[in-house]
Amino acid sequence: MIIDLLTATEMPHINVFTKYKKDSLLKAIPCEINEFNEKGYRSDSFYEKGDIKVISIGCSDVFGYALNKSDRFSDVFCSELAKKTNKKIVNWNLGLPGKSNDYIARNILLSKKILQPSIVLICFTRILRREWFGEDGSCVDFIPGMSNFKTMMHVASIDNLSNYNQNILNFYMNYKLIESTLHDTKFMFTLSLNSRGKLVGLDDILKITDTEKYVGYFDVIDHADRDHPGKLSNEKLAHLFLEKYMEKKL
Repeated sequence: MIIDLLTATEMPHINVFTKYKKDSLLKAIPCEINEFNEKGYRSDSFYEKGDIKVISIGCSDVFGYALNKSDRFSDVFCSELAKKTNKKIVNWNLGLPGKSNDYIARNILLSKKILQPSIVLICFTRILRREWFGEDGSCVDFIPGMSNFKTMMHVASIDNLSNYNQNILNFYMNYKLIESTLHDTKFMFTLSLNSRGKLVGLDDILKITDTEKYVGYFDVIDHADRDHPGKLSNEKLAHLFLEKYMEKKL
C-alpha cells in the first residue's frame, strides 16, 4: 500500500535486475547481479559508510541504460570527488528506467530521511511522465507513447487530463517539495533531454527553479544505444556537476 512507502523506515526493495534482464528490449544493458545492492538498485549498498554520501536520482539516463556502471555520470562524479577531496565517497544511484519527476520527488523525500545524503544530484526527466498508484498499491509509470502499461484504462484517463499547463504545474510542485526537503542538503540538477529534440518546457522550467543549482542540460553528444546518453555524455555531465560543486560549494 502507498502508506507503507510514505512511512517506510528503510529503502523499499525493487526487482529491477530480474525485470530488465527478462525484457528483450533491454538485453543491451551491460550489467550483472553483483552491480545491484541489497534492495535491488544499481548502486552501492545502503549500509555503506563514508565521508560524503551522494545520491543520484532520475530515470534510465541515471540508471545507465545500455551503459557500463563505471561510465555513468554518478560514478564518474564520485570517483573524481574522491580524488579531489581525498575522502571516501558513497555512491547511491537511485535511477530507474521509465520513472518520472513524481518518482524523483517522492524518493528524495524518502531517501533524505533514511539515507541522510550529503549531496543530491537530480536528473529531471520529461515533464509529461507521471506515477499512478492503483487500489492494490501497485505503481503504474505513465509514459506517453509507450504501450507496456499494466492498466491501459487508467493510462488513457491520465493522458486525456494531461496538457502543457498541468505538466508545468506538476513539475513545479515536485520541485518545491524537493527544495523544501533538501533545504539543509547540497543539491544540483540537470534536465534530461530527449535525444531527438529539445526538452519541452525548458525555458519555463528555468523560470521556476533556482538556476544557481542548475548545471545545464544533459547534453547527448554520444549514445549508449538509440536513445540514451553514452560514455562521453555522462563524463561531460559529471564534470559539470563537479565544477558547480567545487565552485559554489552549494
